[in-house]
Amino acid sequence: MSKNKNYSFDDIEKVLFRENLQKSMIGETNSSFARKCGVSETMIRKYLNGDAFPRATTISKISEVTGKSIAWLLGEQSCDEVRISNKNVEEEQCDKELNLLINLFKYLSGDRKIKVLQQVMHEVSSQLTKHEAEQAPGVSPRVMNIALQISNLPRDKQKNILQEYGIHEHESGMTLSTLENKEAS
Repeated sequence: MSKNKNYSFDDIEKVLFRENLQKSMIGETNSSFARKCGVSETMIRKYLNGDAFPRATTISKISEVTGKSIAWLLGEQSCDEVRISNKNVEEEQCDKELNLLINLFKYLSGDRKIKVLQQVMHEVSSQLTKHEAEQAPGVSPRVMNIALQISNLPRDKQKNILQEYGIHEHESGMTLSTLENKEAS
């Protein structure tokens, strides 16, 4: 007859922490990891055996050393959830910076706007990889290079090309005539 063991919340927490600590220590010795975390090697062994559970300050230090979130170390989040969370934070930060740039852009003169757009087009076209181009249909390096070449032409030639192909407005809503009108104001 097998003996049923009742597991407490603390036991489950220790197991989850132990497993995630092991995953985060791959390629690291107990002693070097202990030194980095400011604890004894004995304590690291106890954490890995499930015999002890670290204090909050130690978990925080382990999180810092491993680059893993405290939530992940405690088993509250999977690696994928952490990656998605980090990606969302990065995207939010990028959106904030982009909005700031757009607001600053509004205060530039027409000539400066054109120069900034040319620089942005050049930088984007140089950063665009083949894979990224496949992910954004219609925005291949070739298209970016053509747009860059057109943007480097004198304004009258740009206008002629746009008129010849029936292009009246860029996706951003900014046309050459809009830029010229803003310059005149």
